[in-house]
Amino acid sequence: MRKGMNSSLVFDDVGNLLAIATGSDACTEHECGSKALLSRLCSAPADDLKIVTALKAGKQVVYPTILESKLIGHFPRELQWVSSLDPTPQAAFGFMEQPLDLSAEDLVFSTWTSPTHDNDVAGAWDERSFAIRVRGARYVTALRRFYEDLRQGQVMFAGSFFERPSRHLTGVILANTRYLTPEDRETLALAQTRHESMMRLKARDDSAQLMHEMREAAGGRGHFGHIWILWKDAAESDVLYGLNPGWQVKAQYGRYTRAELLMWAAGNYSHELGRRETTG
Repeated sequence: MRKGMNSSLVFDDVGNLLAIATGSDACTEHECGSKALLSRLCSAPADDLKIVTALKAGKQVVYPTILESKLIGHFPRELQWVSSLDPTPQAAFGFMEQPLDLSAEDLVFSTWTSPTHDNDVAGAWDERSFAIRVRGARYVTALRRFYEDLRQGQVMFAGSFFERPSRHLTGVILANTRYLTPEDRETLALAQTRHESMMRLKARDDSAQLMHEMREAAGGRGHFGHIWILWKDAAESDVLYGLNPGWQVKAQYGRYTRAELLMWAAGNYSHELGRRETTG
């Protein structure tokens, strides 16, 4: 695992431990995903590829909810809890193949001085494992109750929706669904809407084919960076293509139609492709 920066506990207004975040360094955040963790710990992880394939085939799709697909419902032996009273109360839980060790290098408490950093919390994670460690009687008691609720199927992976304006949470983020606020549930519903829209967009994604057609239209001459598909508007009335033109190419970053890009390519990228302003 890699040690997280700014590992956090999030309490609600009456002192319940609502969420934990392992924190993350920049490399882990960019290099790792949570797919392996979801597949091992969640009872019904979403199969996005299956959904996209069904949409491409024109089939009706029932989207699983984020709550259903990210709720922890499997408890394999690798999901561990350890605690100690020497020299002060401390505890940790995590998911890993090796025995969870309170003295592990990845879980050493930091000594930084920062108003946003809690030196009594340490976390770490990678693609296939995570752990969080706390010290102090209050934190140990709160984390124990959180872990017990996790074992009762009340805790979910919450990185897709859980936000707090007062702090930036990173790494593996778990939330206790018992204590989600109305605002959390509104954000969860919005994340659900966005996820379903993204699945429909992926089912329409022909950007690789369009890039091939552009190169053919240009007769193999010239070059450009890359393109990606975007919804034209919030109503999903049509798609546009984002363009990263690349170095010294006569085009601006922008959102373009398929016809505009093919016409630009057919002219060997010789005329300057201007920015297209759209709504949505």
